[in-house]
Amino acid sequence: QATEAGVTRIVPLLARRSSAPDASLARLDRWRRIAREALQQSGSPTATRIEGPVDVAGLAAALGAARSGRLCLFLDAEAPLAQSSLHEYLTDAPDEIVLCVGPEGGFEAEEARTLAEAGFFPLRLPCAVLRTETAALYAVAAVEIVLS
Repeated sequence: QATEAGVTRIVPLLARRSSAPDASLARLDRWRRIAREALQQSGSPTATRIEGPVDVAGLAAALGAARSGRLCLFLDAEAPLAQSSLHEYLTDAPDEIVLCVGPEGGFEAEEARTLAEAGFFPLRLPCAVLRTETAALYAVAAVEIVLS
């Protein structure tokens, strides 16, 4: 679904509350095959690169050096209501948007602090608490709608 929506890169995230995913080469190969098939079926001009999993602390390293024009957001159902809305975050029309979706049950407080220290801003979606897969697609669609 992310490939169909034009997402350029997926980095599976291993958070403390993640159910231990099988990060084997076979699993990555399967995800990559699905992404290739989705690209062909959707006609999207954007290929999606799927990388190996990283933990929360390793995410900043996986993304590379911070740069202007990049906006990093992490979905957090517990984010204080005073945080900026998606519209406010996207006001400056960033060149690159990184959306970080946590596991079922959300990020632990220490993980949220680690993400904030790495330059991520918390974002609370204006809806019920969503499953991880649903939250990712919802967030991508919301960004597309706001920027179009």
